[in-house]
Amino acid sequence: MLAEFSVDDLFEVKQGDSRYTREYVRANQGEYPVYSATTDEKSVYARISHFDYAGDTLTWTRSGYAGRVVLRTGEFSVNGDAGVLRPRPGFEELLYLPYFVPTLSRSFSAVAVGRYKADGASDYTKVSLRNLRACKVSVPVDHHGAPDLEAQREIAGRYLRVTQIKRELALFSDELERLKLAVPEPQVPYATFALTDLFRPMKGDGSLTKQYVRMHPGQYPIYSGSAFRDEVVGRIDRYDFEGEYLTWAADGYAGPVFARTGRFSANSHAGILKPLPEMEAHLHLPFFEHALTPIFQEMAVGRFKPNGAPDYTRVSVGMAKQARIALPIREDGLPDIERQREVAGRIRAIEVARETLLEDIARLIRTDVVIEGMAAH
Repeated sequence: MLAEFSVDDLFEVKQGDSRYTREYVRANQGEYPVYSATTDEKSVYARISHFDYAGDTLTWTRSGYAGRVVLRTGEFSVNGDAGVLRPRPGFEELLYLPYFVPTLSRSFSAVAVGRYKADGASDYTKVSLRNLRACKVSVPVDHHGAPDLEAQREIAGRYLRVTQIKRELALFSDELERLKLAVPEPQVPYATFALTDLFRPMKGDGSLTKQYVRMHPGQYPIYSGSAFRDEVVGRIDRYDFEGEYLTWAADGYAGPVFARTGRFSANSHAGILKPLPEMEAHLHLPFFEHALTPIFQEMAVGRFKPNGAPDYTRVSVGMAKQARIALPIREDGLPDIERQREVAGRIRAIEVARETLLEDIARLIRTDVVIEGMAAH
């Protein structure tokens, strides 16, 4: 059985301490965390030499993505962008705080006011103390009408199991998205070609600046140093290339290669590979997206993060000219375009399956799960 209580019935509601400014924490550094308005429960605003609260306590964000409730343990403080909820005297042994993390987060977010994005997500919102205290929350109760601790514990356990499954799905999704698809080594005769035996590498046009785009709006895309196929820096009223080409990200997150068709231009952050006339009939450009991208990424130079991921890297035209690539060949020694098509088709099928799986996982993660005894989450 459920009953509705106002937040003020169950909890003492306190605002954080606004004196915990950057200046204050610099002058009072220590080991005890100060929490602020964050949606990341592990994020710490600062650490100081004393604490205001100890033991299991709920905090809530007052501004930003307002309304988010987090269970805190240990000794800590909160600044003026957060607040604290502690069970009122007489309710300490009747309230299971993990139960109230999702239920109150939903209630508080519903009364937040401020800016929202087009999809309804919070952009910058606030929750007033008055509205928060008046919020209603459904709580399982016993036959006397008092909060039922064991029922709260059981319901919260179900919610936490669902949350853990969603968290594991998100981790799997990240790993799947980072997974690189390599071109399989051909089980047929193959030979190594210099890139310049197949393509003419060129640099994009440095005059295609943001100012130029503003002054020459049109329909033709300008590609740049992006790791995303369809990302453009603008569209203008002319084009430099028409037909089938490859482009590569020349700097930034350098290396990704994309097949292009139609009319387009490229700025100086992109490189272009034009098939040599005598090779056009022997090259299936989608194959080279997969075959050249790892080669270019391997030769990229620049800054890398501690985990080895690129921070800011580049692959110049001169570097591209040094690249070599293994290709399946026909009996006459020319690149075998049919084998290229076959490999590219297989990889594309895997990519489509991966994209579908990622979409399904994202939909599952976003899905509100109705747990008996608790509102949808």
